[in-house]
Amino acid sequence: MNIEEMWTTPIGTDNYLNFVRAGKFLDEVMNHPEIMAQTKVGSLRISDRQEEFPHLTQFIHNRLLNRLIDYVYQSFGHKAKNITWSAWVHTCFHGQGLVPHYHMGDEHVASILYLTESKAGLVVRDPRANMVRNFPQEILKTGFQDYQHNPREGDFIIFPTYLDHYVMAAEPDFRVSIAIDWCFE
Repeated sequence: MNIEEMWTTPIGTDNYLNFVRAGKFLDEVMNHPEIMAQTKVGSLRISDRQEEFPHLTQFIHNRLLNRLIDYVYQSFGHKAKNITWSAWVHTCFHGQGLVPHYHMGDEHVASILYLTESKAGLVVRDPRANMVRNFPQEILKTGFQDYQHNPREGDFIIFPTYLDHYVMAAEPDFRVSIAIDWCFE
């Protein structure tokens, strides 16, 4: 019998530690008056006009956009064009997590750039796991397990928006990340 693996889900990982430190993205984010006004979980939209976060916006355009193009081509054999993005800064000052969610709308690919290391891991769930929850545990643990990433400063994670994901709570934890959703033709 031939066994074919048909349902692969590509999750891309990379690290930009040298670029993140050189660009001083964390300083740029932490010096924003709206971030420091609320020391709890919060998010702030990033405009592509480069006014509020010029170094970070430039990095998205100059580095991460090319990484998206590579990811789409390597994962789906498609040359992405007419690419747009929306992004936001996500801050967590006291170890809170994020509930399971996926991104709906026009977005095709989600990504996260970590500006800090974090004890709170990102968990991406296999979209098939709910449908096979009655399988024996040995099969579930090896064939339908969650993907977990323990973020380091500079890590960049990219995956299709249909993947359900969440962030575990980890007290005490300080976490700053940039979430970027990508649309393309």
